[in-house]
Formats: sequence, structure tokens, C-alpha cells
Amino acid sequence: MSTRPYVVFELSNAMGAAEDGSDDETVRGQQRRPKRAPGTLARGLGEWPGPTAPRRPTPVFSDLTANQSVIKQIALTMIALLILAGCSIQPAPQPARLTIRTAPDPNACPAGGLLVPMRFKIDPSAHEQVVAIASTGTPLLVWWAPGFQAGDVTDPVVRDPKGVVVARDGELLDGPRLHGYQVCATADSIYVLLV
Repeated sequence: MSTRPYVVFELSNAMGAAEDGSDDETVRGQQRRPKRAPGTLARGLGEWPGPTAPRRPTPVFSDLTANQSVIKQIALTMIALLILAGCSIQPAPQPARLTIRTAPDPNACPAGGLLVPMRFKIDPSAHEQVVAIASTGTPLLVWWAPGFQAGDVTDPVVRDPKGVVVARDGELLDGPRLHGYQVCATADSIYVLLV
């Protein structure tokens, strides 16, 4: 078995003296470390520092370098631009499908005279997307019986329940029937029925 040299270290008491009161002594052929003066660090690093001055809090923006100031200004500008972009007025989105008015009673024909000829005006961007324009230039609301379907904005038409187109923009209505479907009128509206 090989023997390795070892050094015995001993803890000093509060006064810095060894337990046995000696300063330097050999144990098993090894010399003990000399005692240290009170308040010194191990290996002679010197005295512990005394009380330190309290640290000042570092101001957040006072010590910024020129580059940090520029970055701060760019960041604030970007935030302002994003806020303004969010507040800008956006155009109203076009509906995917045209909207048409559905008659409350699909078979009721109000009494009134039908002023013909008239043309259908279909405008996806208008508030009232499907209207009939009388020969006098007056726009009339168009009420469709349930089952008629509006096309989408790229195909602005009205179809019957079978999918056949019955009204396009500019389509002429010159009698009491629209592609075989009965049409009735009041002073401000026309009704297209399934009969």
C-alpha cells in the first residue's frame, strides 16, 4: 500500500491559537501551517475589507449611451406608428354573399299596380344590394319568396330554388312574371313569388 503525504489542517479558535498552544509543530513528519493573525484571510490575502459604503441606485435612463438613446427613440416611434395604424379607418369589408330581402308570406300578393317596364339593379357595394328601378327612376325594394338565393359578390345574381338565374344587374322586367314567377307591387316595393 502506498502512502501519500498529507497535511493536517487545524481550525483555530477565536484567538487564532492552535489547540495545543504551539505555533509550528510537525505531525507525522509534516509541518503544520503557522497560525494566522486574527482577521486575516487564508493564504495571506490580507485583511477583510471594512464596512462598505451603501450603493446608489442606478437611474434607468440617465446613463444611457448615445446608441441606447437612439434605440429608445426608434422604439417609441414604432409604438406610436402601430397605435396610429390601429386607429386608421378601414373600408367596410364586402360581404361574401349578396343580401336579399325575404318576404314574410311567400304566397301573398299585395294589391297594387305593377309599373312596367323596370330593371333590376344589383350592386354588392350598396346598402340595399338588390333593387328594381321603375320607369320613372324610382328605386323599389325587392322582396323574394323563401327559396330564392343570392349569389356572391363576384357573381351578383339571384337564383330560384333550382339554381336557375332569375335576376341579373340590368335585367328587364316587362310584365307580371319574372322567368315564370309571379311579380306583385306596392307603391315602394315589388314581390317575387314562387307561384
